[in-house]
Amino acid sequence: MNDNKTRPLDAGSPDEIIQLLSGLRLSADGLKLHAQIERGSREHGAIRDAVDCAFVDFVHTLLQKYVKDAKSDPATRVRAIIAQQRLAAHLGVRNEARAAEAPGVDAAGFEQHVASVLWSKREPPGFMRRAADHPLSGIGPANGSAHPPAALRGIDLERTRDEIEALQANLAAKIGQAHDQNLDFVAHLKTVQLALREAQALADLDALRRILVEGTEELIQGHQGLDRKLRAATDFLEAMKARHAAIHVEIGKVRAVALTDEFTGMPNRAAFLRRLEAEAGRAQRYGCPLSLAIIDPDRFDNIRDYVGRDAGDAVIRAYADQILAHFRSYDVVARYGEDEFAVLLPDTGREQALSALRKVQAQVNGIHYQHGGRCLSVPTFSTGLTWYKPGESTASLIERAGYALHRARVAGPNRIEALAPAL
Repeated sequence: MNDNKTRPLDAGSPDEIIQLLSGLRLSADGLKLHAQIERGSREHGAIRDAVDCAFVDFVHTLLQKYVKDAKSDPATRVRAIIAQQRLAAHLGVRNEARAAEAPGVDAAGFEQHVASVLWSKREPPGFMRRAADHPLSGIGPANGSAHPPAALRGIDLERTRDEIEALQANLAAKIGQAHDQNLDFVAHLKTVQLALREAQALADLDALRRILVEGTEELIQGHQGLDRKLRAATDFLEAMKARHAAIHVEIGKVRAVALTDEFTGMPNRAAFLRRLEAEAGRAQRYGCPLSLAIIDPDRFDNIRDYVGRDAGDAVIRAYADQILAHFRSYDVVARYGEDEFAVLLPDTGREQALSALRKVQAQVNGIHYQHGGRCLSVPTFSTGLTWYKPGESTASLIERAGYALHRARVAGPNRIEALAPAL
């Protein structure tokens, strides 16, 4: 085969050819001819550079697509990354600007590019994103403390609880992402390990070492960021817990006020009805006895109308403080109406309830109240007594006790009228 026919321009590079034709410059016509040849050489060089750049772009694009393909062979992906580094070094200063425009080609940013490729199979974990986009950003003031934001002050308990639950769910998600990140990193370590085993040049080993170092550093930074977020969130949760406790105490106080008779300090009608429902349910479940008594001071309307409203208030206070206080500690005594008191006696049958009421009746003697400079005797009381029948409603129990009280009032003062439930 004739090599001259296949490679007719193998005499040298364009610059060498220009040098060989330098003798043409000795004459005026030769100088013009030489200038035209030089211009052609420059145009040839520009065309050659454009072709070279186009080829480099083609190679880089092909490598980049393979590197970013999650289905590509892991070992080949690492070799493609190394090839990109070598391509960047081959381009040198001549194509530095073009290489800088293509992510991952410039040698200065190569390690950062490798790290991004290593994690390209999965969306970056939440704690690796910009702080402003993080769901936990804004925890605590900017100085690093973890006090609740001002917007949380005075917030209601339900909203506080919802925010705590949301924050806990967010933390669980972030911990899950950290777990996934660890699994990804293990997979990438195996990829680099495979590439290390097959590496044949020191340059390959050095590139793989930098890939491993960069990936490890990114993992450490991610865990440090997560640790900061977790500590901030923990402090925030502690503050929210304290806030929750304070709100719970306040709600307890509000409920206590709502269930307390303001004048006597005794449980009010609402509180009594709630306790009655609870005790009736317990009696229904366990078959234990439950008695209900309604007490009404005798001639109370006469005292209030003829002696004075202040006298009526003094009688009510005397009953609350001195007379009804003789019931057992676990009995429920409440102000049921303006001049009526209800007494719930758990685990108490008819005879025991009658005995307890008679003891309280005996306490009335000798109790006095002051009004208008006079010492007046506290009036006796009439009582309607009944007891719970399993399966009946609390409304029917109260209605029967009220009817028994009516019969006691009709029969005379200082009387206890017991009414059994219908069979």
